[in-house]
Amino acid sequence: MAHEHVVAGIAAALGAGALTADAIALEARKAAEADDPHTAEDQTEEPEPSPVSAYSSACSVRYG
Repeated sequence: MAHEHVVAGIAAALGAGALTADAIALEARKAAEADDPHTAEDQTEEPEPSPVSAYSSACSVRYG
């Protein structure tokens, strides 16, 4: 993530009165997405399930 997005995230979070790292990260991500609209489109794809969750799902079907 670019420095200017982090700075924008800090400014937005402080302006909203949210003084947590999560709020800063969220605002920085929103600033990055606003700067590059293709980023938001790329994140809408469904991620592949992890091997652990796939195994857990298979076990719950078999033994559940």
